[in-house]
Amino acid sequence: MSIQEHRCATLRCDGCGEQWQAEDGWTRHWSTVEEARADVTSSTDRYHRWQVTDDGKDLCGRCVTRRDHEASGHVAGARAPAQGGESR
Repeated sequence: MSIQEHRCATLRCDGCGEQWQAEDGWTRHWSTVEEARADVTSSTDRYHRWQVTDDGKDLCGRCVTRRDHEASGHVAGARAPAQGGESR
């Protein structure tokens, strides 16, 4: 048996620290960082579709959604008032 050493790239979210995993739960390994970013930023699955920020940070789908909500003024957990003006 021969042993070969290979270098690879994996992705971890700069927002929450979550490591990118395939739908089957396995950690994906790419040959290069560029290949990894191209793959995860082009996904059609909202959860697996990551974004690279202008300052080069990799954000998972949840952190992208959180960032977008915060930018629009949405407060997580806040509910619109019920009819009659009372909050539920």
